Amino acid sequence: MDDPALARQIRAEYERMRQEDIAARIRPLVTYLESRGTVFETHYLLPSITTTLSKEAILALVRRDDVQTIYLLEGKEESALDAAVHTNRVASVWAALGLEGVAEPTIPNIIAIVENGNVDWDNSFLHHTSTRLVAANGEIDHTTVVASAAASFHDTYRGMSPGATVLSAGTDGTMSGMHFALNWAIDNGADAVNISGVFYNNTLDLEWLDRALDYTSRERGATIMVAAGNHRNEYIASPGKGWNMITVGGINDQGTINWNDDVMYWTGGNNGSSYLDPGGPHGDREKPEVAAPAQDIRAIATNDAPQTWSGTSLAAPQVAGLVTLLMHDNGKLENWPTAVKAILMASAMHNVEGDSRLSDEDGAGSIDASRAYTIAHHYRSDGTACWGWSCWWAVDTTSTYPAPGNWLRQSFFATQGDLIRVAIAWWSEADPPPAYPTLGDDALTSNFDLYVWDPNASLVASGYSASWDNNYEIVEFSAPQTGLYEIGAYKSPNGTTESDNQVGIAVLRIQLPFRVYLPLTARNYP
Repeated sequence: MDDPALARQIRAEYERMRQEDIAARIRPLVTYLESRGTVFETHYLLPSITTTLSKEAILALVRRDDVQTIYLLEGKEESALDAAVHTNRVASVWAALGLEGVAEPTIPNIIAIVENGNVDWDNSFLHHTSTRLVAANGEIDHTTVVASAAASFHDTYRGMSPGATVLSAGTDGTMSGMHFALNWAIDNGADAVNISGVFYNNTLDLEWLDRALDYTSRERGATIMVAAGNHRNEYIASPGKGWNMITVGGINDQGTINWNDDVMYWTGGNNGSSYLDPGGPHGDREKPEVAAPAQDIRAIATNDAPQTWSGTSLAAPQVAGLVTLLMHDNGKLENWPTAVKAILMASAMHNVEGDSRLSDEDGAGSIDASRAYTIAHHYRSDGTACWGWSCWWAVDTTSTYPAPGNWLRQSFFATQGDLIRVAIAWWSEADPPPAYPTLGDDALTSNFDLYVWDPNASLVASGYSASWDNNYEIVEFSAPQTGLYEIGAYKSPNGTTESDNQVGIAVLRIQLPFRVYLPLTARNYP
């Protein structure tokens, strides 16, 4: 309209009519809530109601035809908060664990930062151990930024696990020095180990370091996160080629907390998240296992100075921080690195590239802290069914349990239409590395295939995964009916036996309707 006053008058009348229309649309729901004494708020020009309800009341609303979508509104407004950790959906985990404050309370879990460089011991926003292993490079920005991505409690640039304690295990820049530092960190109480200093070789062969850390991880029960590397068109960097490592790729979250604009970390040419797979006897290995934000990450460097960095070096410590949160919630995970891997993979629902189940560049997907927490919170002993939630199992296996050609079996309840993800993970044989390692020296003596059967004992469509050279399997499907489902981990009869192993099993259940979801919509899902 040319006349501004008339335009405002027409706009006001339009909004009045729209408000009346919206009020009429939501009146049946308003009446329903009022009849139950519910305190709620309606929103001007928005057909929406906000309230606090019990789980039972929410499930009752789901059945109403006039309720289209239910959101969980638990975020809090904060100024200038760096987006990366929120892309990982960690705020709800902080709230559940009482970690919403700036510096306190701390959590007892220790994250070791193993690389050629020490964390700035005077960094004001990290909890430091009283000892460290001095690095050849001294205190440097890179190592400090990595530690900050894992555990900073800065009020703006927070790490994934604010309040965790940082152990700086410096190396001399050599592979052997890294292995020494890893063992030193474990000796000094590390619960999760982050390695963001990597070694490149443009070949599928495993290096000595891959095998050395594989062996140490298994023998000492260490949960180790390793950056995939930043040479996009080269093979995964060492020690990320190791079977028992949790190798982390990188995504670009575009500086927002929304998922729908995220892409893989790549800045052109050969500069981006490494993903070319390492070798195995049958050539079907897949690395990395998961991914996390890696591009333009703002964190605290030396002298408490905020700096912006890019690279999978910044993605791996976010996963390490998440691992300590899960361990803080459920201490059993401190002794079950294979279960940690299964939980991370089952919950990594942020599909950035390719197959939502497993793909080259982001593995099982970019991490989802909220869903990892829902799994980690519910442990079930071997043979105990999982009813009504996501959960995990940890099973010690022997040469006879299960015998080759037999099964480990667990069960879980699902409602028809629920989105289900199941992952299993176990140790590689991880022999100590020979002086001149060859491709087949470190392999899977125990190999498990994954099956899921429906309540009628029929194999679920897409409920089967079998690879030769991965020490994990993962499936994803929509539950075809309501009832008790069975997971089967089938031990391949490959002619050899192994005296012991540890199998972690994780199931993620996203209940119907998919329209009831946490603040961010999972990519490629309603």
